[in-house]
Amino acid sequence: MREAGYPSARLDLLYSTPESGSSMDINTSSGVALAIAVLLRCKGDGFLAHFGTKCSSWTRVNVGTSGRSACSSIGVTMHNSVSEANKMCSRTILLILLAVSLNGTFLLEQPAGSLMEFYPRFRWMLQQLVNMGGDEAVTKVSWWMRNYGGPTAKPHYLYSNSKHAAKLQNGKLQRPVDPTPSNTCEHYINKNGKRCWVGTKKLKQTERKPQLVNLCVACLLRRAPFICSLTEPREYPPKFALKLVSLFNELVDEKAGVPSLPDPLPSISEMCDSATFADMWEEAGMGEVVAYLRGGKGLGLIAEHRSLFPE
Repeated sequence: MREAGYPSARLDLLYSTPESGSSMDINTSSGVALAIAVLLRCKGDGFLAHFGTKCSSWTRVNVGTSGRSACSSIGVTMHNSVSEANKMCSRTILLILLAVSLNGTFLLEQPAGSLMEFYPRFRWMLQQLVNMGGDEAVTKVSWWMRNYGGPTAKPHYLYSNSKHAAKLQNGKLQRPVDPTPSNTCEHYINKNGKRCWVGTKKLKQTERKPQLVNLCVACLLRRAPFICSLTEPREYPPKFALKLVSLFNELVDEKAGVPSLPDPLPSISEMCDSATFADMWEEAGMGEVVAYLRGGKGLGLIAEHRSLFPE
């Protein structure tokens, strides 16, 4: 995106190191606060937010541990990996709702077979978008990464509030340029006589690089100092990146589900006084984010807002 002339910001879990801190991990308070801040700095006349949420707990390969299925996508939450994945997904959904409310277009991408699309919070979000903007407020598209030059077939799916996302579909699976099999798995017969398989080291290589992609937000920003690259050849095939660039204006200009602002616009005090919450989204842990921000020494709250966010 940057090379195409679009200012963009990128948040990636891989950037979270002991040296740099955890501000790129949306499962931390600083990470989700940074993601919110980035979205709030996007242009009001439209922007694109691309979410590539970590998928390891949602894949079919992981169901033995996660206990997830299409009918029970919450999984076995006693496992830390499952509860952390649920937290990440719920926070991603809240960020998507914020992006749409700010007149943005979102893209949420997952590998085919990911059960994230069956997560109750995700289904609820899709229904809210349809209620607000009709059927065109939700578009799902699938494609083969090999058709974009990827090393393996790697089918993906994506949800968006723009109908132009459907243009990512790229036809039937093409034959590989190199017909040599990649041997991403090994088959064997277990002690019960059942045919099973296990992934090899080459299976890991089919993931997007860096491998632990948490959140990627590509936004058209107001201020250039926040610019960084959305895509690099080591993460996505160049053809896929170029396709997103070619669709950028259509995705941003035509979207649905964006709520209209009330007239007159209430003050933040009036909004907080009138707000009711039937569901606090406990699994998202947003209370700890409020506590983190409220406890910041550099927080610039004006006097009339301090009572809204008590220490």
